[in-house]
Amino acid sequence: MVGYIVARRTAKTDQVGGWGLKRKRMGAKARSVDDWSRVSAPTVLGRVKGLQVLAAFALDPVGASGRHLMPLGQAVELTRLGTSKRRILFMWGPEYNRQFLLRSKTMRTSGLWPLKSPPGSAQRSLSYHPLKAYGPEQAAFYDLIDPFFNRSVIEQRSNDIRSMIVDEIERWQPGIHDFYELARRCMERVAFTLLFGVDESSRFNELSDRLHEYHRANWAYPAIAFPINLPGTPYHAGMRQAKALQRYLYSWMDEAEGNGGSKFVFQRLADGRRADGCPFARENKAGLVAMLSWLAYETTATALSWAVFLLAQHPAILADLVDELSAHDSAHDGDADRLLSLPLLDAVVKEAMRLIAPVPLISFRMAHAAAEEEEIAGQRFAPGSRFYVLPHLTHRLPDIYPAPDRFRPGRWFSSKPTAYEYLPFGGGQRRCPGFWLAMTNLKFALAALLERFRPVVPDRARIDRMYAVVTMPKNGLPLELVPRDRSIASRPSQSASGSIYDLFTPEPNRPVRH
Repeated sequence: MVGYIVARRTAKTDQVGGWGLKRKRMGAKARSVDDWSRVSAPTVLGRVKGLQVLAAFALDPVGASGRHLMPLGQAVELTRLGTSKRRILFMWGPEYNRQFLLRSKTMRTSGLWPLKSPPGSAQRSLSYHPLKAYGPEQAAFYDLIDPFFNRSVIEQRSNDIRSMIVDEIERWQPGIHDFYELARRCMERVAFTLLFGVDESSRFNELSDRLHEYHRANWAYPAIAFPINLPGTPYHAGMRQAKALQRYLYSWMDEAEGNGGSKFVFQRLADGRRADGCPFARENKAGLVAMLSWLAYETTATALSWAVFLLAQHPAILADLVDELSAHDSAHDGDADRLLSLPLLDAVVKEAMRLIAPVPLISFRMAHAAAEEEEIAGQRFAPGSRFYVLPHLTHRLPDIYPAPDRFRPGRWFSSKPTAYEYLPFGGGQRRCPGFWLAMTNLKFALAALLERFRPVVPDRARIDRMYAVVTMPKNGLPLELVPRDRSIASRPSQSASGSIYDLFTPEPNRPVRH
């Protein structure tokens, strides 16, 4: 679950916009917000070049940002795109990230599901969530979900989480599989058990499939570009899936609330209140459950998929990690705390999320209700202006990460980036509350997988990526799971291809401590 967090009231925090925020900077004192003198002015692109960049960005945000934005500094402003005063600012410099992510009073994050729809429609209801905003409504909702994702809960249930992951991976068979599908099933089981309880496990696969197809429909380019609600169009298919998902959640929600006394998410939403003291509306509760469910499993599933793929591309690092895990007790019943603290395992997870960021960009819009223009990076921005924080580019700044396009987990033994130099889970008020769950899931899953199998990329496999909030496989992720007692080639497949290879340069024979 990536991209959102709310600052909580506390007596010993700096006050930003009326709400307490703990600001930590890895060995440095917190600096004031709005001190834009510390950053250089953004590079400004004119109308023609700006429109070219926007066109490329619309088709492939991850690839376009690297090709068109990265060479221009640490921030780029697009202006004079029309008669409106609204402008666009792309940011990836750490100080830009810090300054912007700590100022959220007038900023609204974009939703998970972008298809436009009329008020009262299922699509509009499913798109609702209070985490877009900042302030009391966001805080009230965060208090509702905190019992499912806070660190103490995850630590208390770590053995249960490990058991679920190990049980799921023990069902996997040798051979070539869509590993992304396996990862989704594994992560959904953990996330949905925490949210809904083990008694509802018979519904997990169906909920995951509905969410997955609904999400894909929302990010189909033809549906976004041509929102025509006629039978046979991609947009109409998305609206139809929204109605079906909403009906499914209504039925489940009514049944769960009718039972009463549950400590899980449906009952908490039924008992909960918005910031104004009113209960959540039925359609809002369905939207919130859909959002939480998707975030809780999908971002971790994609992160696990890319981590295993990168290990398959780097047999020397894979061998080093297997050696570290082999020196530890079994992933099934060993010391869970010791397993989670293994240094190379931790480094592999961090490096995989640096190289292929789960959430490569975080999009914001200045609220239309903002009273006046706001100064950011020395420039005045009108309400309705768009802002993009780009972790994908931050993670590739060579002065922070030498050889940024290489998979080198060993860098994490000495590198200590700040919270605004490494943002796989967002930052500031938008940091993910599921951070601890995600890290726990990823480490247990890698340990359990490598105890049984070695991942190999099949010959002539094509692996493409797509952007849909997360960087996900476009048409699956084919990997062969080879039993651990069989030898595998020391070099990965040389015939595999696809757009994922645009994001890194393999070094198959480079060990960790080179």
